[in-house]
Amino acid sequence: MKRNFLTKKSLPQHYLAIKSVFPEAKIKFGKKNMTIYLLLQPTELSRKYQTEFILEKFGKCEVWVYGDLKKLDDPNFPHKYDIDKEKKKVRICLYHPIKDEWTSKLWLKDTLIPWAIEWLLFYELWLATGKWLGGGEHPTLQDSQEN
Repeated sequence: MKRNFLTKKSLPQHYLAIKSVFPEAKIKFGKKNMTIYLLLQPTELSRKYQTEFILEKFGKCEVWVYGDLKKLDDPNFPHKYDIDKEKKKVRICLYHPIKDEWTSKLWLKDTLIPWAIEWLLFYELWLATGKWLGGGEHPTLQDSQEN
């Protein structure tokens, strides 16, 4: 009998895994989700960005970057689903939800958090060059809601 080692991770399992790598993370539990607050810095020369990972019990995860973000008004702001100008935050696109590039069977600490750091690096390059150098395929907002 072949055993599948990729099983869905529970919120407490994600909590322990994240705290083992990011002990400074602030984590709050809701009834059906867990919100992780992290300061992420893509390079030593970069500023630190406030991020929020909202991981739902059923496997969906939204990733937000917030604070003093530049060019939120730019209609070409790259690889994002939503921009909340009032709260100065953006929900970033890290994977294509329909293609199962990320599921709750994968560790957040090994996937979405490093992917967010990489996104922040490409965001800084976009600010400097005006071009998104991160590649990738950007799904629609409807795709993100189906995950």
